[in-house]
Amino acid sequence: MDVGGTGGVISDSTGSFIVAFYCYFDHVVDAPNNGVYALREGLLLAQYIGCQWLIIHSNYLEVVDTMKQGGFSATEGAPIYDECWSYGRILIQSL
Repeated sequence: MDVGGTGGVISDSTGSFIVAFYCYFDHVVDAPNNGVYALREGLLLAQYIGCQWLIIHSNYLEVVDTMKQGGFSATEGAPIYDECWSYGRILIQSL
């Protein structure tokens, strides 16, 4: 069983730091799955602190492409992509 972690930073429109997060996972299927977990955790944190509009940057091209195509995925991460898509009002970009 592979373990992993993910994290992210939320900043404002000027690039000033607001908050960061890190999550540890007991089981990780693959790197893109880890990327969609990072997306979900970041969206949940952004929602918690009251962000209404987000620009998401990710170095996982599969995550970026999947979200740009409406969040549809036939991978193990499909339910998480669906959850992330339901949050709405996000723009996904690759790094």
